[in-house]
Parts: sequence; structure tokens; C-alpha cells
Amino acid sequence: MQSSPYQSRPRSLSAFLIFLGVAFSFSVVMIGTTMPTPLYPIYQDAFGFSQLMITIIFAAYAFGVIAALVITGRWSDQLGRRPLLLGGLVCSIISDLVFWQADGLAMILAGRVLSGLSAGVFTGTATVAVLELAPPHWRERATFFATAANMGGLAACRTCT
Repeated sequence: MQSSPYQSRPRSLSAFLIFLGVAFSFSVVMIGTTMPTPLYPIYQDAFGFSQLMITIIFAAYAFGVIAALVITGRWSDQLGRRPLLLGGLVCSIISDLVFWQADGLAMILAGRVLSGLSAGVFTGTATVAVLELAPPHWRERATFFATAANMGGLAACRTCT
């Protein structure tokens, strides 16, 4: 029995939707990592932070990102993409809860580090996942989609403030 060219269409459509879904999820998580940024002036007024302390809070995010990239960089190859992305998502959710309940510097720094860890995990793992899930006819555009999801997500919240 010969297969029809139309039989592969639903499969290619579902593969394309999964590819777009992962790219969209990547973007949403990256938006989430920058959402607390507009709160810093509020935190500064409420807790009396100096400009130096605000700078340290920003640096805590970078520390989390770099730590995640260095520590978990190869884990997605060893443990799989899904478990690592789930871990990054859990870090993001915990970060949001910590920011929501923040009552001082320690919680804000903890939330920022967790947010950075989430961003670092997603930057490495979700980029590879987007590239791997790209349908064959989209492979050359997959890098663009992964970069756009990452940078677009980081920039999207900046335009809201």
C-alpha cells in the first residue's frame, strides 16, 4: 500500500505547532524573568534601598543566569530537555512567589537569583529544544526563532514600563 503525501500533513502540522509552542513558552518564561524589574523603584522606596543596592539586585540576576549556564549546561543532554525545562519553570514560579511575598532585601535577592537560574536554564535548554523541534523545512529559520523568543521575551516587558 502506497502512502499518500497528505498522510504526513497532520504530523507535520503537529510538529510545527509543537515547535511554535516551545518557542512561545520560551518567550513567556523570559518575559517572566524581567517582570519584577518595574517593581525595583517601589522596593527602593518601601525598603530604603540605595542605588548601589538596586545595582546589586540587578547583578544577582546575572549571577543566577551564569550559574545556571555553567552548572546545568550539559544536563539537558544527560537528563533530557523536558526535566530541565520543568526545573526552570519551577524556579520561575518559586521566584514569582518569593517576589510576591518579599519583605526585605534577602527575599528580593533570593527571588532575583531564582529568576536568573530560570533564565539560564531556559536560555540553554529551550534554545536547543527549539532547534531540535523545528520541522525540516524550518531548520534554517529555527535559530532565528530561538533567538527571537529569548531576546523578544526579555525585551517585551521592558516596553511595558
